[in-house]
Amino acid sequence: LLWRSLDTICVTFSSHLPSHRPTIQPRRQTTHYQTKLEAATHSQSTPPNTHQQTPNMVQMTPGDQAMVKVIPGNDQCCDCGMKNPQWASVSFGTVFCLDCSGVHRSLGVHISFVRSIAMDSWTPQQLQIMKLGGNKKCKDYLASKGIGAGVGIKQKYESEAAQLYKEILKARAEGRPEPTELPKRNNTSSNNFSGGNSGSMASISSFSVGGRAG
Repeated sequence: LLWRSLDTICVTFSSHLPSHRPTIQPRRQTTHYQTKLEAATHSQSTPPNTHQQTPNMVQMTPGDQAMVKVIPGNDQCCDCGMKNPQWASVSFGTVFCLDCSGVHRSLGVHISFVRSIAMDSWTPQQLQIMKLGGNKKCKDYLASKGIGAGVGIKQKYESEAAQLYKEILKARAEGRPEPTELPKRNNTSSNNFSGGNSGSMASISSFSVGGRAG
């Protein structure tokens, strides 16, 4: 009788309890790995910004390499004369050896942008600059401005004449009119090869990059 009374009490108590209890979900803990995985998934599903993509970069074909190598002066380093140079300055359309390429790199890409002829990729404009340039053209142009073979790499390529030559090559590759002087700067500083007068600056009418009269 006692057991039956206890059973009755338990049944009566349980009948007053809520029939549906809320299910408590365990808190989701995001690990560092999950965060990286979700970020990667999101980036793959999001279309890339086409304005930030590198345009059509390809390696030089054997034909391109052969064309660059037969340009006058390109059979040796532009700066030290070593045979069979394998590195190039896109900025000046010149080729040079491994040792001199290190010096060019130290100048910064704003002065000389260095690429490997065989290993690196190139844009169509960069290839065009290499085909329009050449060691002999660069040397002849700088020599006409008083920058001879004995001038160091840093002095040579940081000179105003070299910077103008670079702009002339770029304009030719882009089909623009060739500049006759560098853009005016607010803080103009003296340069060993600027000459200090207007006649000393490189003029396309007095000397053409391609060796023809302007």
